[in-house]
Amino acid sequence: MVPALVVAALDWRAVAADDKRAEYFFKPAVMVLLIGAAAIFWSRGASDNQAIFTILALGFSLAGDVFLMQERDMFLQGLVAFFAAHICYILAFGLSRPYFAIDNYLIVLLALIGGALYLRFLKGMREKGQTALAVPVALYVIAISMVVYAAWTFGDRIAGQFGSVEILRSFSSEPHGAIWHLSPRNTATIGAVLFMGSDALIGWTRFVRPIRWAPVAIIVTYHLAQVFLVLALLR
Repeated sequence: MVPALVVAALDWRAVAADDKRAEYFFKPAVMVLLIGAAAIFWSRGASDNQAIFTILALGFSLAGDVFLMQERDMFLQGLVAFFAAHICYILAFGLSRPYFAIDNYLIVLLALIGGALYLRFLKGMREKGQTALAVPVALYVIAISMVVYAAWTFGDRIAGQFGSVEILRSFSSEPHGAIWHLSPRNTATIGAVLFMGSDALIGWTRFVRPIRWAPVAIIVTYHLAQVFLVLALLR
């Protein structure tokens, strides 16, 4: 995980400097390292089902990265690849109860946020003559919203089965340095929300208007999202 974060930081720097050559190397390298980390977690006892679907999600994400880095517009191909990645993440989280419980307020909140974003994107698609993307984008918004919901309910399904996730160990002089712990639910939810935020920025810059700081924000939130999701599912 540490090499993945180091290479991710190099990629963030490349994006900030608009260094395409460096970005073409570092961006896919991050995902390759995360796949390696997931494989190591798997070899150390992570659930087979969670490990397989997590690795598949990372693999589809790698494919999506490659599509979106091309000079010619391959947005649709990238969208399909990341849609597949989200489906794999949902399967990795697993389901033990119906998604759309009437009394679940998170469903309502996600529907409102996702619906508002989609309607604004749809307006931009019409203005830019990209209405062919209307259905794929709608399905994508539903998929990423379901990832957030699956991440939030993940903690309910594994309560009492796993301990908290160790994210950072302080380098104190004491023999047992302080450790910051996050529950699997919170770790997963942070990752899923970061992923949704990254995707929302991509949609906004493509269909509404460009934002100067968006490229760096998109890549930082994207990489951190993947790290948190891997930690939540396999640590």
